Amino acid sequence: MTDPELIVAALMELNFPYQLNSHVRGFNGAMAQADIVVILEGNYDIGFVANPEGYNTVADLYGVSLRHNQTELIRSIYDTYARLHNEKQNVDH
Repeated sequence: MTDPELIVAALMELNFPYQLNSHVRGFNGAMAQADIVVILEGNYDIGFVANPEGYNTVADLYGVSLRHNQTELIRSIYDTYARLHNEKQNVDH
């Protein structure tokens, strides 16, 4: 994933609350800075951190799995992002 606007669009389409430039909640109250944070029910979040090649996912996956199916959750974000990215590419060409 490389386009932050499409990441946010995917989160909005999936009705996931999010914050920009916030902290990802992790194990034992640990916090990690992220560019985009998906605010989840419970004590754990998923974040996206920009790097030169795109965005890395940051999360305590065990903690997320206590209340969510983290595989399905992350896959839904990536799949929605991919569809939106493909739609944007088709419009631009």
